[in-house]
Parts: sequence; structure tokens; C-alpha cells
Amino acid sequence: MSKIYLIMGHTGEHGDACEWPVQAFHREVDCQQMVSAMNSYLSEAIATGVKEYSWNDLYFSSHRLTKGGKILPERELMDEIESHMREHYDPHFKMDYTGTDYSYIEIPAKLRG
Repeated sequence: MSKIYLIMGHTGEHGDACEWPVQAFHREVDCQQMVSAMNSYLSEAIATGVKEYSWNDLYFSSHRLTKGGKILPERELMDEIESHMREHYDPHFKMDYTGTDYSYIEIPAKLRG
């Protein structure tokens, strides 16, 4: 029986936990590489942002877009991260205060011919 490998996105915890399918691959190595790329980008982008702003500022900027009529720079950074993830990796990207993580599952696939 053939297998497919499905990337899953995860954010939140407890009752607010959220999980969604992202994309599937026929080859496990391709799936592993994509999961690694997605998690690496997020880790690096958030680490860069945390050098300039606290995690609370980054996360909570998503709830307040402006201060005194100006877009908050930390909001701009989170918008860039979200836009990059949606354009290159995950069209349904979500993130809450716990961050976002990607993993994959193996699914048996019946091929019909």
C-alpha cells in the first residue's frame, strides 16, 4: 500500500488548540524538508523580531494596528511573517501567543487505476 505524508500546522494550547492540514507529499523526504523549512523560517523570523520587540509586543500587535494613527513597527513585522508564510508555505497560516509549529503524519493511500 502506498503512503502519503501530510503536513499539519499547530497553534494554541488546551481548549484553544488549533490544527489544520497544509499540504501532502508522495515522498517522505520532500515532506521532511518542507516541514524543516517552514519551522526554520518561523523560528528565525520570530527570533529576529524578539531582538527588537518583546514576544508580547509582537503577538499583541496583531490586536492593535495603530498607535497615534501610525502602524506599529511590530505589527508590520508580524504582517510580513504572515504574508511570507501564506505566499510560500501555508495559505491558511495562523499563529497565536504560543507560536506555530509544523509536523507531518503518514497516511495510507489507496491508488486507483
